[in-house]
Amino acid sequence: MFVIVPQRNPLAGEPVGVVEINQWPFVIGRNLSAQLSLELPGVWENHLTLNPREDGKVTAICSQETQVWLNDTTFQGQATLKPGDVITMGSFRWRLELQAAPARSGKVTESMFYGLLLLALLSQFMLIYRLVSMD
Repeated sequence: MFVIVPQRNPLAGEPVGVVEINQWPFVIGRNLSAQLSLELPGVWENHLTLNPREDGKVTAICSQETQVWLNDTTFQGQATLKPGDVITMGSFRWRLELQAAPARSGKVTESMFYGLLLLALLSQFMLIYRLVSMD
């Protein structure tokens, strides 16, 4: 799972929160329909679009009228991001991170398994009881 870690003070690197990327493509911009909508100076309607790659990196696509900085180097068009890259768009500065997906609790699965096992045993006992009572 990828996350965006916004930074309050780019020089100090203070994180102000984490935005999980749960939907692809992930659009960042002023547009209210963007997955990350930002009303900040220098951020355009659809400023940047992120798409995952099979090699664990992310493709960033910005429109020609926007400017994006990747690790303090400007780019237009398309760039490949990797975890740890710092991206600046207008006054918004953030870092792309890759985090392990949260572990799912096995208690629900285990409870369902034992519940189905109990149901199967009860139905077997009922079938045996019915067959015995028919004689």
